[in-house]
Amino acid sequence: MKFKYLEESTTSGQLFPSRFAYKYLERGMKILGWLPPAKNSTYYWIYMIWRTVIVFASVLYLPTAMFGSYIIDFEGFTPGDFLTSVQAAFNATCLALKVVVMLPQLQRFERAKEMLDVIDRRCVRHEDRVEVHRCVILCNYTFMVYQCVYSSYATSTYLTSAFTGSTPWGIYLPFVDYRDGTRSLWVAATAEYFIGGAAVFSDQMIDLFPVIFGFLLRTHLKLLTERVERLRTAEQESEDKRHEELVNCVKDHKLLLE
Repeated sequence: MKFKYLEESTTSGQLFPSRFAYKYLERGMKILGWLPPAKNSTYYWIYMIWRTVIVFASVLYLPTAMFGSYIIDFEGFTPGDFLTSVQAAFNATCLALKVVVMLPQLQRFERAKEMLDVIDRRCVRHEDRVEVHRCVILCNYTFMVYQCVYSSYATSTYLTSAFTGSTPWGIYLPFVDYRDGTRSLWVAATAEYFIGGAAVFSDQMIDLFPVIFGFLLRTHLKLLTERVERLRTAEQESEDKRHEELVNCVKDHKLLLE
């Protein structure tokens, strides 16, 4: 099933581990070229070419072309188009900075999922695993909500602008002038939609990452607190077992702080 990571209860009775909270986010980052496959993969170089195109379009070309259009084609802007474009131009510049900061940090992404696997192994009670499962569902639902909102913005801006005779964000395109006719208008608008859509999708991934991490952190801190409260409450446990559980709680708290 395409949306199986949104199911409250799976047909097999499987409870999702914490790392599945990043399932849709990880797929989105792969689409953007942020998570390349192994170098011995058949598609490695094709993927790296795609990565170069996406990063160049959304990080380098977009802010440069938007500010460049104010110099080259300022007279072509209506007041409404200009205000929309200025807002998008500053957002594009901020996005470029965020991507530059984000990409080098993605090497820690796999390590973060391994850390979650370690903490999940401490969740031995069924109630704890159900709590983690619900958190995973919440994270993936949050991704879908963000996806709808961000995609709706990009698509509605594209269609509204094209049907009213202008381009979505006023990006400078050297090889096509949208004022040359209907065909040129739609070519220019669609080209802007691709470039701007890549930027919007990148912004979505960056905005979602801390949100999902926050949900997971809150859930595991809650479960850790409950485990601490249960320490030394089982009379049949030996002192060694109680000490081991205490040590595990300390280790998990340290992992969560990392």
